[in-house]
Amino acid sequence: MMRVLILLTTLTAAGIANAADIEAGRERSAACQSCHGPEGISLGAAWPNLAGQKAGYLEAQLKAFRAGKRKNPFMNAMTSGLSDAEIGNLAAFFASLPAGGSGAEPGVPAHVAGGRIAFPAGYADAFLAYGKFNRENGKQLMAVFANQAAVDGMRAGGKPADGAVVVAEIYKIKRDAGGAPITGADGLFEQGPLAAYAVMEKGAGWGDDTPADLRNGDWHYAIFTPDKKLKPGLNQAPCLACHKPLADEDFMFTHARLAAAAQ
Repeated sequence: MMRVLILLTTLTAAGIANAADIEAGRERSAACQSCHGPEGISLGAAWPNLAGQKAGYLEAQLKAFRAGKRKNPFMNAMTSGLSDAEIGNLAAFFASLPAGGSGAEPGVPAHVAGGRIAFPAGYADAFLAYGKFNRENGKQLMAVFANQAAVDGMRAGGKPADGAVVVAEIYKIKRDAGGAPITGADGLFEQGPLAAYAVMEKGAGWGDDTPADLRNGDWHYAIFTPDKKLKPGLNQAPCLACHKPLADEDFMFTHARLAAAAQ
């Protein structure tokens, strides 16, 4: 009896695998490739390799992310719109890839690589400074600035126009002897050294080559080091996925702040 059950289970699993469409999974994987690579070989230490993983395992993990049983804001957002069939196809595709890849150095796909955005020199004097606030991660302080195209667009239609540029200065914060953030009378963390610049810019048609699962209208993102150099090997995918749920706010976490300041 036990052998019969094992055989039935094996046949059922094989039937599920056979029912999946690997080519459909390959097409659907464009957004996944932004972090996990076109061959399922990760583009960074923060993301696991998917190539050669068992299809059943991948399917279970994707469904857990979709249901919120596994917590990861990036993956929760990425899987929220996937159907069971799409998850099955993705799992089958990545399972079909050789675990070691081709041996070629994985590169960031063109649709999420940095490069369109140049550092906006002189922004501190020319842009509207519209707020300073504690980041939600509770570890940093941020000051934000918007150019005239962003301000004019907010005044005219409630969202920044093409050519809009928003700059965020991201600072480390001061901590007490126990490691807790030091907060001033205004409720803001006490500012430490500059950690990075985050820049978002909107250009006509800039989103056309971005997978639908990641597209933020025509916004692109870039991270610059404190010496104003583009972060090496920039991958926009985490930024795009993080901002993706904010379509009603034109993909801006600071939309309401800018709207108020633009009046």
